[in-house]
Amino acid sequence: MRASFAFAFGIILPSIVLAQNVIEINGQTNGTLNSPGYPLPYDDNVSITWKITVREGYRVRLQFNSFDLEDSFDEKLGGCCVYDYVQIFGVEPANGRRYCGSFDLTPNVAPYGSQSFLSVGNNMTINFVSDYSNGVISPVGFSGQFKEEDVDDCANLATAVTTSDNWENILYCDHFCHNTPGSYYCTCRPGFVLHENNHTCVVICTHQVLHKELNEGGFLQSTEYSEYSYPKLFDCETNITVPQSRFRIEIRFEQEFDIEKHQDEGCVYDWLLVTGNQYNERSDKFCGKGAPNNGSWIYTNSRKITVNFRSDLTVEGAGYRLEYRIDGIYFKTTLATNINGTYSILIFWLCSLSSKFLSVVKCLNIPQAPTNGRLTSIVNHDTLPRVGDFLYFECNKGYRFSIDQNSSSIQCQADGTWSAEPPTCESKP
Repeated sequence: MRASFAFAFGIILPSIVLAQNVIEINGQTNGTLNSPGYPLPYDDNVSITWKITVREGYRVRLQFNSFDLEDSFDEKLGGCCVYDYVQIFGVEPANGRRYCGSFDLTPNVAPYGSQSFLSVGNNMTINFVSDYSNGVISPVGFSGQFKEEDVDDCANLATAVTTSDNWENILYCDHFCHNTPGSYYCTCRPGFVLHENNHTCVVICTHQVLHKELNEGGFLQSTEYSEYSYPKLFDCETNITVPQSRFRIEIRFEQEFDIEKHQDEGCVYDWLLVTGNQYNERSDKFCGKGAPNNGSWIYTNSRKITVNFRSDLTVEGAGYRLEYRIDGIYFKTTLATNINGTYSILIFWLCSLSSKFLSVVKCLNIPQAPTNGRLTSIVNHDTLPRVGDFLYFECNKGYRFSIDQNSSSIQCQADGTWSAEPPTCESKP
């Protein structure tokens, strides 16, 4: 069987053979789709497929001006529109749905007059099928128009981030998104630069070193704290140092503290790391919601701390604001005597200049007894000597301290180090 149909971009194309025809339309910005012979009734046993492809960054919009096909319903064959139908692929919602009937008589199965179909990508496929018979009254078919339409890339990216199961791997404009014909580009707020991925706004880190004196303090905070979420792909540190060994640094956090925390593994993605690296190897990694230590002061036990803030590419919170201050120390002493009365230990308690009792600084490295000698002091402050503690040494019988050593003791100092190396024992002449 031969029949004719119209397919136009302002012209009428020649008749073609109607048998599993596939019409590919590439690179056209608009056009018309008509059923064979429209506006005359279409023939029996028609099967035609239109495959429309537009430029990358664009999509296809299809709308019918006239729609009149045989209406049908057969539960055994799948329900509505089983004989004559138009089927549209590459669209959402209702991808692959069949349409039949007419605008006026069957609005539930035919496209309504103002309905348009938008492709998900840059292509759309339309199938038209008729069976062997159209009954007494022959339908006239359909006429529709398609056009190339620019995609709202910015809106699509924003939707994908909130709805896609693969949202963690979707790059989107971190600050501002701008649509252009067939594409888009990203820009950043002042103080940020665009990452090499052309989507993420990052802050260029300037590692700071802050030198402070007694009663000096200040604040550190994440970029744009309390205004926006903290930056992505951030990795920067600030060092705070106090020159005098008798001063120590204290920190506390504002209550509005929010850094991404994994529900099972803790601070593995984003974190704030505070390290006291003068002598004390203490390291605290903070994340989650709510101020660490309930917003109370944290004594770092160090006169030099490093604050490192790191974030990854996904999930940001409000960030942090940290206050720091410098406190001085003085000593109160008591005299203790060993149980056998052979030596004394001076015990120094560490206090602030405001007479507030603070955590006692400790010497972390306990010296070993000298060869041919022994350590006679008994220090039991959770196994670590405190600032001001003396360690006393004795040599075994037949040995004496080296001539160039004038003391049999060493003291734990305010900076957490010992006043001297342990003495050595040598044979008596």
